Amino acid sequence: MDLGRFKNTPQDYYEAAELDGAGPLRRFFTITLPLLSPTIFFASIVCMINSLQTFDLIYIMMAEKNPAIGDTQSVVSLFYKWAFVENAQGAAAALAFLLMLIIAALTLVQFRLQKRWVHYA
Repeated sequence: MDLGRFKNTPQDYYEAAELDGAGPLRRFFTITLPLLSPTIFFASIVCMINSLQTFDLIYIMMAEKNPAIGDTQSVVSLFYKWAFVENAQGAAAALAFLLMLIIAALTLVQFRLQKRWVHYA
């Protein structure tokens, strides 16, 4: 398998690049990467949102009596603590709304920047 050849990319592009004398590295950066940029863009948005909503791994790994729980606390685990442990639903709702605004702002920034590097064929 050649560097960067995938089943969903048209082979005509690779054949034309080979006829023009492009090497495997050049074909990867000029054909494969631009054709995969929408997929990379989608995966980056989903991974960013998922990383900001991390809760289950921290909750499973850290017991509530663990002294390191304060250093490993995420926004969602803080929401859980305020909403269900300390019974402060108002503060927890405000924190959840703030998290939603942060995720929306970062997603908007990614959508604005995608015009520079995402190429829709």
